[in-house]
Parts: sequence; structure tokens; C-alpha cells
Amino acid sequence: MHKSTLKLLDKLGLIDKITKRSIKLNGNNLYVEGKLVQKIVFEQGRDLNDKNISIDQSILEEILQNNLTSSNKEIRWGKKLVSFEQSEDSITATVQDVVTGVMDLISARFLVAADGAKSTVRKEMGISFKGVTTPEISFTFDAKVITSFYIKNEMAMFTKGLDRLVVVPLPEDIYKFSGRVSDSWIQLHKSNLYKQLATVVQERSDIEIDPQTIRGVSFYHTASRIATCIKDRRVFLIGDAAHVFFPAGGYGLNTAIEDAFSLAWRLNLVQKKIFNRVILDDFSRERIENALQIQADSNQKKAESEIIISSAKEFVKKEMQVYKQAASGSSFVRVDTFFSINKLKENSRLVRKNLGFSLLVNTNSEENLTALHQFSRQMQADSGLTFRVIQLINEETSLIHDETLCLIRPDNFAKIFPLSLDSIGKSLGYSSSLLG
Repeated sequence: MHKSTLKLLDKLGLIDKITKRSIKLNGNNLYVEGKLVQKIVFEQGRDLNDKNISIDQSILEEILQNNLTSSNKEIRWGKKLVSFEQSEDSITATVQDVVTGVMDLISARFLVAADGAKSTVRKEMGISFKGVTTPEISFTFDAKVITSFYIKNEMAMFTKGLDRLVVVPLPEDIYKFSGRVSDSWIQLHKSNLYKQLATVVQERSDIEIDPQTIRGVSFYHTASRIATCIKDRRVFLIGDAAHVFFPAGGYGLNTAIEDAFSLAWRLNLVQKKIFNRVILDDFSRERIENALQIQADSNQKKAESEIIISSAKEFVKKEMQVYKQAASGSSFVRVDTFFSINKLKENSRLVRKNLGFSLLVNTNSEENLTALHQFSRQMQADSGLTFRVIQLINEETSLIHDETLCLIRPDNFAKIFPLSLDSIGKSLGYSSSLLG
């Protein structure tokens, strides 16, 4: 899980629970024919929410589910979506109990499809899922290591000939293994699959695992695809239903959580009825733009892993270039990237835990500051969310020039505007007497 994602979950008060059941992920080691040829170090901050971590997905799901139920939110299990219809002001879904077969109708204001790469909702709406799927078959599973393993908090990728194996540490001395095999290999070894998977691991990495501890075996084709549209009136696509990426970069889960945050604050404000639906339209545009940036980065990482880069330093430099290029060519940028480029360290901590909005402003005009503070108080009263104004004083920034402001949103994305309240209002679909 990336640092940027952990910061979002910290806003929900989950950082301690996640930290206790995860481990830090400090880097990646690339081996060719048993020889270490490259080491990539992941930058780690001082705060609990400023780490790259490894956590079992089932554990993360448990933490998120407990957080929902403790807030008196209902989760209905064992329901299958059969069909849905949307009107001007609502959605009506027909669902079926997978055990009893009983049909039921559910009415709601919106439908959020988080139903995976084979999304029923996306197909029902006739939305194309453009991209490529690899013909090779990949596997993944978790297992315990028998021999003493020398990489505790770091990933490893082993290459022998054309064969690859990726190893990711998990808590409690469990490791996740992934790689590629042929369809004929699967058919040949169906009867003793676990033993043969253990053999594959040892042949490619010299790591010995206990076949009896193998769990969660899955075979699949990797893909890089993005939906041509992720919003249709009151229906939204998020996560794998909206986009899938090659595993390089570990973007899948991280981007899904970003999607959820990006949509949640918008739906919340629209329900206040003082914000119009322009922010829902922006969701589709921004998240597709974000997915295209990530797709380009994951495709590049996949290509680089195929040739095994010879210099870790050069790789890190390229990584930063990708983010800076995305920041300069986009109307919005991740807060982590924004602060990395602009080096606004003192203000970054004030902003990152804020579940509302932060407004960084570069001005010496008292009149403008007074207007911004008045605007922020009105926004906070109307939305119920924190709206903090932070004046930048004697700080160098390459993006927030004189008489410019930066709006940082609950999803930890930033947008740059000229110093104009009207520009902020239009971006949020917000109307107020303060805007004239």
C-alpha cells in the first residue's frame, strides 16, 4: 500500500489498526540468475501515515468492514445484482439472495459499481473497457518460508532465463509469491498443484516454502484497461470496474481507494444541495485522467522490469520525472507530489490529516486574506467540513505564484487557481452570496 493511500485511511482514524497488522515495505531487490543487480529504496517518512506498507488484503477488508459496522452502517452480504434502472432522481436495483434465490428491490440516490474487472454494471451500461490483456497466465498465492529468508521488509524479483518470481513479505512471516506459468503447466500439475508451486519457487529463487501453508492460489491474465466512461447520470464505476493496470507499481488497490475517496466527498457535498452536480461530472474526467497517468507509469515499469535496469539511481530519477511531468501537465495533482515538488514541509502535516479542505494562498493583500477567511467560514458552515486557510509566507513554490491559491481537497488532490473566490466556487459547484 502506497504512502498516499495510507494518508487517506489515516483520515478515517484507522492508522493505528493498520500499522499493528502490517509491515513496512522498504524497497525492492532485483536478482538475475541469483545475483543482485539492482536495489530500489522506497522513501519512508517519520509519521505512521508516511510509510509504504505490506498488508494482507483480507486484513484490510476486515478493518474497513469493522469501521463501517461500528458506525451503524449496514452491510448486506450474499446479494447478487440482477438489474437496475435509473430515473431523474433515483436508482432502483433488483438483487437476488444467492442462497434462497429470493428477489428484492433496493432504491437509492446513486449506484457505485465496485464489482471488479468483469463488472456487471459496466457491461449493463454498454461501456467499453479499452486496453490489452496478456496471453500469459500469472499465478499468485501466499505461503510460509521454511529456510531463513534474508529479505524481511523488502520485495524481491528473481529472474532466471525467461522465468520470473516476485516475492512480497506480509505480516506473521507469510510471503506472497507471483509469477507466470503456461496453461499446459497448470493442466499437467492439477493433481499435485501445491507441491509443484513450491518447486517453481525453489527453482526460480532458491527459497524453500512449506506446500501445506499455501493459501489463496489464483491464476489470471494481467491486463491494462480503462473504461471509456465511469459515470452515467447516477451510476459510477470505481476500482477494477473502472480500470485495471499491470501489477508493476502496485496501483490496483491504491487507485481503488483513491476513487472511493474522490467520489465520497463529492456525493456528500451534492447531498447538501448547496453544491451542484458539476463536481460529479469532474469525478469522471479527473479519475480517467488519473488512470491514464497511472497506466502510462505501470506500462513503463513493466517495460523496465523486462530489461532489468542497471542503475537504481537512474530509476529513481525517472520515477520523479514521471510524477513531475504529470503534475505540470494536469489540472490537479496528488498532495504528496505537490509537497515534494514545492518543499512545503511545515504546511504538509497541517493539510494531510484534514478531512475537509485546505486553501494555501500566496498573497500579501490583507483585503484578499479577509475575503478568503470569510469565504472559508461560510463554506464550513454550509458543508459541515473543515475549510482551513493557510497563508504561505517566505516559502518557495514553483506552482503557487504570487496572487495564486491552491485548493487541497479531502481526497488529497490539489488544484491551482488564480486568486479568485469565484474560481473555487465554480470548481466545487458552490453558490454563495459571497461570490456575488
